[in-house]
Amino acid sequence: GSELMRAGLARAEVPVLLTVDPENAAAVKLYENFGFTIRHRVDGYYRPHEHRYVMVYPGSISPLGKEG
Repeated sequence: GSELMRAGLARAEVPVLLTVDPENAAAVKLYENFGFTIRHRVDGYYRPHEHRYVMVYPGSISPLGKEG
């Protein structure tokens, strides 16, 4: 699984977004180890009591459109 994730992220030309339960510290840490950062928290994402972090991996394209 980790190699597949690394391979996919290495090919990402645009930011990659995912959501994760903020109470799942192991999952948050796993995604941080892949280079994701927490963009923001969304309270009530699925239902009023189910919150999520939106996490982002930057991708490989710089703001000027050149590979970074």
